[in-house]
Amino acid sequence: MHPIKILVVDDDIRIRSATIRHLTKCRDLEVVGEASNGLEALSRFKDVSPDVVLLDISMPVMNGIEAATTLLARDRNTRIIILSAMLTPVHLEACRSVGVVDCIPKEKLYAELVPAIRRAAVH
Repeated sequence: MHPIKILVVDDDIRIRSATIRHLTKCRDLEVVGEASNGLEALSRFKDVSPDVVLLDISMPVMNGIEAATTLLARDRNTRIIILSAMLTPVHLEACRSVGVVDCIPKEKLYAELVPAIRRAAVH
């Protein structure tokens, strides 16, 4: 079976790097790219063809909801997981309305991320 290809998008280099390190410990996951904002993610997306995109919700230039909206308009089969330090009911509703498959609070990132990626990849 091929590994699940992941694009990691977060403006905080420390969180992005830690997330990548965490994901590379799993044999069934492969980080194929990274970006520091939504606009950069859009340009990387077509080059790396990820199965799952991890998007921070709050980023400069283009936030996670805007990037998710654009990615899903281009390809409805894109699987997007939103990561956030603070997920409010407004954020959750915005994520659901654009078609994001899951939302994970950053304080639970390492406990919930890998299972969420695996669930997203099979749908």
